[in-house]
Amino acid sequence: PPPPPPPPTEPALPAGWTAHPDEASGATYYWNAGTGATSWERPTEAAANPSHEEYLAKKRKTEATPRSAYLAAILGDGDAAAASAFERAADAMTLQEGWAVEASVATAAAKLNVAHLFERRVADLSGGERKRVSLAGALLSGGDVLVLDEPTNHLDLWAVRWLEELLASEKLSAKTLLFVSHDRTFAENVATSLVELDAGKLYEHAAQRGGASLVDAYLNGKAKRLADERSAASSARSQLEVELAWLARGAKARQTKSTERIARVEVLKGRAEAVEGRGELGLEKGAARETDGRRGETRRKRVVVTFDDLGVDAGDDVIFEDFSYELAHDDRVAVVGANGAGKSTLVRAVVAAAARDGKLAGATNAESSVLRTLAPDDGAVALAAVRVGYYAQTPLEDDASGSPLDFAVDVVSRRPDAARAASDVLAAASSLLKRYQIDGASWQAPLARLSGGERRRLQLMAVLDANPDILVLDEPSNDLDLGALQSLERFLTTEFKGALLLVSHDRSLVDATCDKLLVLPGDGYVSSFAGSMSEYLELLDEEEAWEEEDPYEDEEDVAIAAAKADRRADDARRREAHNAPKKIAELELRVEAAEEAVATLDAEMEAAASDSSRVQELFDDRSARQAEVDALYREWERLEELVAEAAGT
Repeated sequence: PPPPPPPPTEPALPAGWTAHPDEASGATYYWNAGTGATSWERPTEAAANPSHEEYLAKKRKTEATPRSAYLAAILGDGDAAAASAFERAADAMTLQEGWAVEASVATAAAKLNVAHLFERRVADLSGGERKRVSLAGALLSGGDVLVLDEPTNHLDLWAVRWLEELLASEKLSAKTLLFVSHDRTFAENVATSLVELDAGKLYEHAAQRGGASLVDAYLNGKAKRLADERSAASSARSQLEVELAWLARGAKARQTKSTERIARVEVLKGRAEAVEGRGELGLEKGAARETDGRRGETRRKRVVVTFDDLGVDAGDDVIFEDFSYELAHDDRVAVVGANGAGKSTLVRAVVAAAARDGKLAGATNAESSVLRTLAPDDGAVALAAVRVGYYAQTPLEDDASGSPLDFAVDVVSRRPDAARAASDVLAAASSLLKRYQIDGASWQAPLARLSGGERRRLQLMAVLDANPDILVLDEPSNDLDLGALQSLERFLTTEFKGALLLVSHDRSLVDATCDKLLVLPGDGYVSSFAGSMSEYLELLDEEEAWEEEDPYEDEEDVAIAAAKADRRADDARRREAHNAPKKIAELELRVEAAEEAVATLDAEMEAAASDSSRVQELFDDRSARQAEVDALYREWERLEELVAEAAGT
């Protein structure tokens, strides 16, 4: 049989026209770059270059699009020029995928919590707000390489997870990503290789298939390298002792061999000191000193902080309310939640109460004075006989006076008399600076010349050296390197025996140090969760997945959902039972006032017995008042039942 005829070929497009597939509809539309005209029908030579006005007129006659309906509603039929301009702009938006850009901007603004900042000047934004706006701009920019410097700083938990998913998504797979981060979980989920900068050299680390993870490979590799270097430094110190002894006997500098040996001494000194000041901080070597027996006494107290119906507002906006909680002497609690939900505000209430009561440790007099003004004045936060240490989210100011050595001397001077008498203050201050890896060359320099990480280590030094019973850490992982974070993590888990309140988005740090969460999702309330950050996130993921499925698809799913609902209801009942005595006292006053009003109405009815219309009016008022009294008594009984139930459990 003869071969089938070839498929008909479409004629070439007229000059000026190009074809563009539309992914949403699967169809192809055509655009004329010269006139700006668009068409869903393939143009022919006869109608190759109609005027834009002719094209618009034909289009309005043949189809009624949502866009033209919008124009008709806004502009009416009289403004053809505006309609034409709108059509051109809309066609250009479609051609250049502008609608997708607009959607991407809206998504990034919502996820990074910057949408409410659109009408403000960048110069007026706070440091955290500028950071989030800058990050949104970087993510939305074009280019082949994306460079991010500590992108998770100032982001809440949900924003960090969204950023992880975006950077690891197919959408950005064609980009090269280079980022600096201390967030170990973020690095694990996003990076494919890790480069370490140490002592002026670069070291690359990669995860081994079936072996250690990327960050673990880095930590293990660095530990092995430092161990090797310490061994070499030890050997160099042995050789240095021999050479120094030779120098002490008197070297003849004019002899060639003597000159070489003198130069070799300097080389050996460099090798012997090369490892000093690198690796982890020395927090475990004395930051938690036993002092005057106060520690043992405090450990016998079960509750060290009591929150009683704490609420915070900013003008007309309620940040959170009705928060009641008891913090035990050995509790490890992480405070997590959305940006602006009040995490720092909540822990600062404890710090401010400590400053008011003279129980704040490790802070300067100026810092304590400022914090005292923030203390709640309604008894919402009560402290036991404890000392509170506070590591603030804000770093030391650039204009802070003094040098690192002055700062360390001030820290040592605040130690108890027994500790101060046991060692020379200057020597103790020098020892502190070495343990916290402050470069000796900068000890006498102004604080403003230190790096951000060095200033943060000075803050940490002041807080931990005060040996507090309650440690309040607000975003401690900001500006600390991984070595410092490892040191802090080890100190909190093995050395520190007090209560911990930790505000952090660092999931690795929270998982390692805390077993309870206070969650502020931004809805005005604070909820507690008994478990780690990872367990909480797994629960959130399960709930989201369940909500996306048919809730009645599986009996087991229904049972799980019911159990979760019961658990939330139990939490709400416990919180209400804790606040019940206070509310009962308020109800007593309201009941008394309402019953007095009823009695007054009874007397007025008796006095107006001859006026039937007045009696009826008073009777209606009395009925409403009596209904109010009955409702108050029912609420009173319900609250007493809650208190009895809580006491029984």
